[in-house]
Formats: sequence, structure tokens, C-alpha cells
Amino acid sequence: MDKPDIAAPRQRRSNLRTTLTWLLRAAISFGLIFYILWGTEVGEVLAAIRVADLRLILLALGLQILGALIMAMRFGILLAVRDTRPGLAYLFVSTMSAAFFRQFLPSTLGGDALRGYDAWRAGASKGFAVLALFVDRLLGLAVMTAFAVLAIALFGSDRGDMSGAYRWAIAGLILVMIALGLLFYLPARQKGQLSALASRLPARLSAIAEKLGQIATTFHGKGGVLAKSAALTLVLQVNVVLFYWVVAQSLGLEVQFWAFFVIVPVTVLVMMAPITINGIGLREAILVYLLGIWGVSSELALALAWLEFGITLTLGLIGGVIFALRPSRSEILSSTQS
Repeated sequence: MDKPDIAAPRQRRSNLRTTLTWLLRAAISFGLIFYILWGTEVGEVLAAIRVADLRLILLALGLQILGALIMAMRFGILLAVRDTRPGLAYLFVSTMSAAFFRQFLPSTLGGDALRGYDAWRAGASKGFAVLALFVDRLLGLAVMTAFAVLAIALFGSDRGDMSGAYRWAIAGLILVMIALGLLFYLPARQKGQLSALASRLPARLSAIAEKLGQIATTFHGKGGVLAKSAALTLVLQVNVVLFYWVVAQSLGLEVQFWAFFVIVPVTVLVMMAPITINGIGLREAILVYLLGIWGVSSELALALAWLEFGITLTLGLIGGVIFALRPSRSEILSSTQS
């Protein structure tokens, strides 16, 4: 007598949850879009996009590709801590491929799943790949929030009372810096205390905790790695701000360059929330709100949001072609060992 297949109903439930979650996120995305378009002159939005400077749009696309290269360089530095060195070309291909998958996954972090998988393909353990991605994102958050703090402190008085945003930016920066400090500079005494705590757990949990502890201490004392990665992060985030400013310039928006050091960090942080598909809806809502503070009409702000999305989609299409042509895992491992 055949045993009942217990896994099949569980798989169906998992597939149903995945489908419902995706539908919910899609509903939130299109609900936000509908809300924003209500009362907005869509014809003016499209007219603004039609007359946008094509040369500046192409420059913005080039900045996106440059950003992918810088991200690949930074991730390579982090992976090298455990002697995983797949090469810059491989990591650039991975980053560009991730831009393709990001179009269909929740939040702008969706492509990180592929980057982590590719790190494993190149020889990193799964735990270390996840940790390296976590550090990668923490560095980005640290620099972005620092930009916001400095921009508000130096120029925020031009926009009225921004004390609330300033306090939130400082709080976020402190939290991120604490997290980086624990990862890179946790004192030896605290390490011992964590190991002692893990040893009191049941055998299976103790083994898991010990393994996680070993992974988490990977970057301890790696000040040089932190310095190099932070320097690349600084360049990367300036590039992100410059990208948004160039898109704004293509539309003729009269917003000071420094303002984007406030607008961009907030926009990027909001778009990371995994409640929509690739930030659709969130992108438009936050840019309409923030640019409105600088006197930009909702139509022009929406035109900027859609141009930014269009450039991101173009980058994703390029990434999709690269993904289709990239080598297999066996070819990667053979090339790294030769």
C-alpha cells in the first residue's frame, strides 16, 4: 500500500502563500499608483517625459552600469575575507543579472538573492554569502544616512523645519554604525560570552549557534576591509545621488544638487520595504512627496519617477541578456581553480 504523499499538500500551501503574497504586493503597488494618478494630469507627465533630454537619460543609464561595477568591486572585497575570489568580471555579471531579477521581486533588494546564490556558486558557504550581503547593505545604509544627516544639517534650514527628519536620520545612522561596530570590532571578551551562552543550549541548537557565531565573527578585526569597502561605498552612493540629479536635469527640474542628498537616501530606504513589486508605487509616492517640498509639481515628480523606473527597467533588460549568456557553475569553478 502506497504511503500518502505528505510533502505535496505542504508544497501546494507554500505555492498558494507565495501567489497570494505576490498578488497582495501587486495590489499595493497598483493601489498606490491609482491614488497618485487621481487628480494628476497624466498628459502633462507624458509630455514632460517626451521632451526630456535623451543625452542626459543615456548618461543616467551609464551611471547605473557604473554603479553595478562599483557594487561588484565592493562585494569582491568582502568575499575575499574567506578567500572567495571569483573575479571582478564574474561579480559584475552577477550584479547585472540581479538587476534583471529585481524587476520581478519585492523591494529593490530582490536581486540580492541571486547575488548570494552566485557567491555560493563561486565557492562561498551559504552563511558567509548572506553575511557578506548583509555587510554590503549595511555599508550602503551607513553612507546614505550620513549623507542625509550632513545635508539637513548644512542646508536643511532652507526648507523650513526638518528637525524630525534630522532626528530620524541620526537615529538610523547610530543604529547602523553600532551594527557595523559589532561585526568588525566586537571585543574578545564578548565573543567568549557568546560562545559560553551557546554551549548552554541543547546540543543541536548549540551546534547551530556556534556555527552562526563563527560566521558572524568573520569580519572581526578586518579594519582594512572595512576601510576599502567604505571608500567604494562613498563613491557608489555619490553615484546614486548623481544619477537622480541627472534624471532631474533631463526634465529641467530646478532643484539644488544638495537637495538630492536628502531626497535620494529617503527614497532608497522607502523603496527597500518589501511590500510592493520592485518598489512600484512606493517610488512614485515618496518622490512626489519629497520633491513637493522643493516646489516641484506632482506631474514633474511623477515624470522623474517614471523615467527613473524606465532606466532601471532598461538596465534590467541588459542584465537579462547577460544572465542568459553567463557561464555555468562548473565553468566558473574550473576557471577560478586554473
